[in-house]
Amino acid sequence: MSPLSNDDLPGVGPPPPRPAPTLASRALDTDVSRAIPPATPPRSKRTLCIGMSTYDDYDGVFFSIQAIRMYHPEILDEIEILVVDNHPTGPAAPALKSLDETIENYRYVPNTDVIGSVAKDAVFGEANADFVLVMDCHVLFPPGVLRRLIDYFRIHPETNDLLQGPLLRDDLGSVATHFEEIWDEGFFGRWGTDPRGTDPDGAPFEIRAQGTGAFACRREAWPGFNRRMRGFGAEEGYIHEKFRRAGGRTLCLPFLRWMHRFARPLGAPYPMRWGDRIRNHLIGWNEVGLDTSPVRAHFADLLGQVEVESLCTAVENEIHSHLFGFDAVYYLSAGPSPTPNRLERQIFERLYIAERVIVIDVPVEADPEVGRLLGYRNAMERARKARVESVLVIERLDEMGDDALETLRCALPSLRSGDAGRVIVTTEGDSDPPATVAIAGGRRMIEAMTDLPGTVEDAVAWVSRHERLERFALRSIGPRTHLDA
Repeated sequence: MSPLSNDDLPGVGPPPPRPAPTLASRALDTDVSRAIPPATPPRSKRTLCIGMSTYDDYDGVFFSIQAIRMYHPEILDEIEILVVDNHPTGPAAPALKSLDETIENYRYVPNTDVIGSVAKDAVFGEANADFVLVMDCHVLFPPGVLRRLIDYFRIHPETNDLLQGPLLRDDLGSVATHFEEIWDEGFFGRWGTDPRGTDPDGAPFEIRAQGTGAFACRREAWPGFNRRMRGFGAEEGYIHEKFRRAGGRTLCLPFLRWMHRFARPLGAPYPMRWGDRIRNHLIGWNEVGLDTSPVRAHFADLLGQVEVESLCTAVENEIHSHLFGFDAVYYLSAGPSPTPNRLERQIFERLYIAERVIVIDVPVEADPEVGRLLGYRNAMERARKARVESVLVIERLDEMGDDALETLRCALPSLRSGDAGRVIVTTEGDSDPPATVAIAGGRRMIEAMTDLPGTVEDAVAWVSRHERLERFALRSIGPRTHLDA
């Protein structure tokens, strides 16, 4: 082995100048300056989906895609190119969307639910192929690499392994084949070189971890990132351990070489927060049963004991809260602003969900019941696409007193009881039925409520013909737990 320092590779050393560590919510950051472009309809199924997530990096997307088309023409009929836009209200979105007019096998998908490294998870939810190659939107592959990857999958159609390859350095000669499991300036991993990976025709070999700028696997073998993660950082090491615990391996395929643009002279367009990196490491390592004390110790040395301990305590409170078990949490906002007000933020903080609650706009011009129906349908459709197993949808926070808040905080144990469980939390009052403040459920509820109408006109007709949304949900799904606050 011949280890390389992170400093040996451009941009792989310490992160940008350290921002003040914070646990400020990613989900509550909203930019509504532009309309969100519509998703490109699914194309015909292909053998391999080449997918990337992007945040205002049109140049990276454009040159990476055109390099695939120009230098890998032999595989174009076998692939789809999928771009998940994590800032679809940003300045790059219209141009990214317009690529579907000229590139036959290109799909554009806007995504506002998750921003950060784990947004790569959305590629697997949208991919229309049995095999998936995920790449950063500024990665280049030498000629012949993608042909060999498709051929590898055809020879190993049932593989449960995570496939990676050597990082090709800017000199086009030396490579980094893996990550050594060493902490280095906020990263868990330091580039290393195994001689077995220096020959592109060499045999595959197992590695512990590698940078996630490019990786591939069978779509159904993907274990997924923890859906509670937000922001950038912490996927290396964690996702590799998750594959191992599911019975797979991480293999270095020496032919699968990739070049990554690291330097950003103008800076990254997205927020880089130490709080996100710490939080993601704690959540991920806790999930796979790794000791989190090295995480705390490293960041304490890097950023200071007092500040890091405060951050870690907040994350541990979140992990041990009842609502942490929900894979997705949505809030139906019917106010004039698409972002929660101060009271709503305080409630989210009390529930330990402020880091991951996703705001869904409810049409204020529609009848309230019509707006609710559309809001729930939107939430369930997003949950279905994200392939979550359990979901919590919150509304009417202005009517949620302390008793209702406590009931909601303790809802998860009830949700887990019985056949995937359903929970309806209601407020006190004399109305019949009481006003609902939250509905939660598992896969059966998600699938049933995804079939609700998706347009105002259809929702108006549905409301006029059917009973209240709650009763429809209960009748459609079967037995439930009904909690009156």
